[in-house]
Amino acid sequence: MTIWQNRKAKDRQLYMRALTAVCLKGRLAYYFTMYKYGFLRDSIVAKKRLTNRLREEWQIHNAQGLKSKLGWLLQEGNRQSYLEIHHRLSALSETERMDYVQSLPKKQKETIRISIVNYYCRKLPENGIAAYDYAQYLYLCRVGVTLRYLTKQEGLNRMQHVAQLIQQSYSGWEEYVAAYVTGSQFDAAETSSTYVKKNQALITKWFAAKNSPFRQLEWEMDLGK
Repeated sequence: MTIWQNRKAKDRQLYMRALTAVCLKGRLAYYFTMYKYGFLRDSIVAKKRLTNRLREEWQIHNAQGLKSKLGWLLQEGNRQSYLEIHHRLSALSETERMDYVQSLPKKQKETIRISIVNYYCRKLPENGIAAYDYAQYLYLCRVGVTLRYLTKQEGLNRMQHVAQLIQQSYSGWEEYVAAYVTGSQFDAAETSSTYVKKNQALITKWFAAKNSPFRQLEWEMDLGK
């Protein structure tokens, strides 16, 4: 591998990690966007934390459970419900949509979700909140490789395929993050985004820091075959 090829390979790896940034939590979130998990391969404590997170947040207990979740995120995910609502609302005029939303029972999760879709009806591209499903897919692939639920090659192949789907679905980093945030809000059925409130400083850093991959890497980077 030439120096140029090695550089391109590293940029692609950073690109993949940047796409998972929206799923990372805690004070090391930005660090693990910039760098591989590294020490996690040798840290029993760190691996246990990842294992616990999979169990608590995704009900994933083994490799089979991980692959099942990946299949759901790729084929259906949260975007399916979002798009079903979107299609119903799209058949109505703006006035009809507003009247319909106003007529629904207040404070129910379904009503909140319909309100969210109505608000973003003209603000997100055709694939809506697919970013929310795809980002989780990529994050679970990273964790899966670390915990050896996936081989490195399988994880890379899966991530490369979904990263290309993301590129085709969104015009850039800002639209991608906006779609993820909307998906998070839709999934939680929140009237306002808890994700943004909790991660405002991190989101600002993604777009403001000079070394941020959001600023350093071209959105339409060639990710290979």
